[in-house]
Amino acid sequence: MRHRPRRLIIPTATAALLLSSACGGDVAPSLGNASTTTGAQGTTPPVGGTSTTQPGGRDLICENPPPEEVGLGSTIAAEIDDDRPIRCFWVQVPEGLGSISFELTGLGADLVLNVGYGFLDAVQYHIREFWRSNEDGTADEVVAIENPQPGPYYLTVGPSGFGDFSPFELRTTTTPEMTAAPTGAAVPDASSCVEPATEIELGSSISSEVVARDAPAEALVPEARVYFCVQVPDGLGSLTVDVTELEENLNLLVRLVSANQQWITESGDGERSVIVENPAPGAYYIDVASSRSGSSSTFTLTVGSS
Repeated sequence: MRHRPRRLIIPTATAALLLSSACGGDVAPSLGNASTTTGAQGTTPPVGGTSTTQPGGRDLICENPPPEEVGLGSTIAAEIDDDRPIRCFWVQVPEGLGSISFELTGLGADLVLNVGYGFLDAVQYHIREFWRSNEDGTADEVVAIENPQPGPYYLTVGPSGFGDFSPFELRTTTTPEMTAAPTGAAVPDASSCVEPATEIELGSSISSEVVARDAPAEALVPEARVYFCVQVPDGLGSLTVDVTELEENLNLLVRLVSANQQWITESGDGERSVIVENPAPGAYYIDVASSRSGSSSTFTLTVGSS
């Protein structure tokens, strides 16, 4: 039975960053406090809209300075203090690993380890594919990821409470055991289409599949996702993203990283559709994700414009 697509239509002028719990959790700390607005599904755009820029021109975490690259099989020593209350890192993971683990040791205070896959905003906003370790006290913090997808992984280390400053060691280990020095590459710039997203042209379609992760229901494992990206030129009247021919329920997220704007349709049965009116130019990332029920499905993604 064919269902009518669920459509979310948001004018860019009123769209604000949507931080939905269905996309990975709560809002990450930043060096300023960005306002956010959550929009409902349907054909009516969110009422009003708030600025997504940082007040006073202050940067989000991991932007100034940017994340420091670490190598596979490496151990680095660093510190959380007044000057650097949050430390940011990234590592390029190759294809074919059975697992990768990130471990914090030697703690003198209660610290938190966050890991995000694919995009820096995963650890800035705790969305997309995101993992966290927050043990009590000075216990080691460990995030272990089975069968990791290849691509960049971003890490933040910060205090669990105000003033919890401490030295620490960050160790990265893999299965099979691998040692690789940092690549020396710049942090991937999401203002253009970068991995792990597959670039798709305006006016085209692509068939793909989301395969749910096999994990216990109580495990804090993020939903499986497939990433795409489309470059939108200036002057379009609208951008339309449709997910059709679903076998099971999937969620659709469209995000303009460079402007901190996000649109999502989720929950319920049926096809998915997001329409962005008068879209700003830039790289629009499209996530098609398993629902919280752990659904797997093939689908067709179509990107159109007017």
